[in-house]
Amino acid sequence: ERGDAMGAVRAIDLRLGRGLGEVAAAALAAAGFGALLGRGGLPALVVAALFAAVVGVVIGLARPQHAFAVALATMVAIPFSVARGVGPILIEPTVIALWLVAVAMIALTMIRRRPIALGPIEFGVALFAIANLAAVIGGARDPIEFERQWFIWLAPLLATRLITSELDDGPELVARLLVGAALVLVPFVAFEAYLGVNPFSVVFPPPPDSVFGADLGRLGGTRVQASFGHPLALAMGLASAAVLAAALSLDADSRAARRGWSGAALVLTLAQSLTLARTGWLILAVGGVVLFATRPRRFLNPGALTALAVLALAFASLGVFGSARALLLDPAGEAGGEAAASADYRDQLISYALTGDVIEPFGRERPLVGPGANRSLDNEFVVQASRWGWVSASMLAVIGLIAAATTIRLRRLAAVRVALPALAFANLAALTVVALLTQQQLLVWILVAAAAGTAAIDRRERRESRTAAELLSVER
Repeated sequence: ERGDAMGAVRAIDLRLGRGLGEVAAAALAAAGFGALLGRGGLPALVVAALFAAVVGVVIGLARPQHAFAVALATMVAIPFSVARGVGPILIEPTVIALWLVAVAMIALTMIRRRPIALGPIEFGVALFAIANLAAVIGGARDPIEFERQWFIWLAPLLATRLITSELDDGPELVARLLVGAALVLVPFVAFEAYLGVNPFSVVFPPPPDSVFGADLGRLGGTRVQASFGHPLALAMGLASAAVLAAALSLDADSRAARRGWSGAALVLTLAQSLTLARTGWLILAVGGVVLFATRPRRFLNPGALTALAVLALAFASLGVFGSARALLLDPAGEAGGEAAASADYRDQLISYALTGDVIEPFGRERPLVGPGANRSLDNEFVVQASRWGWVSASMLAVIGLIAAATTIRLRRLAAVRVALPALAFANLAALTVVALLTQQQLLVWILVAAAAGTAAIDRRERRESRTAAELLSVER
């Protein structure tokens, strides 16, 4: 065991122990923070922050999968509205936790002395970042805006990319943790849907000027938001987790595991329907079509047909079919009229953004759409084009196209390894009707990074197979 990366880390004699020992270390760290902060002052805060960073990285080195699980649990437990900006850094618990995981995984990769091979998705993200940076260099955007934005986005990108590609069964680990994190939200979603009270807004009241966390209704019901602060953001998270649960069910070896993951997919799909958002249904549709197209026989066995029948009965008994029909197919109803109005507004928004000299290659100093401008936002590509330039918007679209191509290339792999790039594409496509916001932006980049990591595993395995074949040929 001491020959691998974990053994090398333990050889440093950090003596954190296992399981409960790590929890005890975290508890002692928290007690130390309290004692330091109780004395007040900036020096105490700096010492506490350094102490937290060291403990977080150490636990990440010893148990990176546990540290990643804690980060995802934080993502669903603490609303993004608690974030506070300090210079170029946004102090937000999930982002900080993901950065600690990223630093730990970079250290583990260095210990293993394994080079990190970059692929098309990574290059697409790099070009997107460079296009954003060009807007800063050209004076269109403030450097602090760029630094805060990429401080948020790089954390899930680095942490998830390395977790996926460098740990055993990384794609399956990421999928299981995302499903588990989403299942934690289900009781709160049900509570909010049937009592009309968001417990997260009660415990973590959003700032008075925040546009997130406000009560929203549709079709006579409450549109649940939970900790994500917006129905669309929550719908994307729950729908993505439902597709991953279905993929895990298709990959499961035992009947009990298949039933468990199928049940999780059912519960998450029902929870997603309570957001009364079309975006979640569209992500479910994309994921379902990809899974069926790549392994139709698995959907035609008695177990899968039984699961689909149970899902249909649950939908019928809870009135989900009626709300889904009203959302997607009824042009004369309330939701249909709202959809038409939203479509008209979005068309006007895009036309407004493309008028005259509003769109520049690398952004505008005074954008006419997006945060701080005099128009609302309903499309991340329009926001990118207006604020950062049409080159940035194009690069974001390119990442989505690469994810789609990756889905096709990995179609013969396990269902989870096909679902991850498919969901990255679906979530990026969904940004045509919603901006990057709250925890949803972390989810989108987690899926993009997981797709990149899965593709990296495939490239590595193909390379190793070719090398083995060449050695065998030489021996013969």
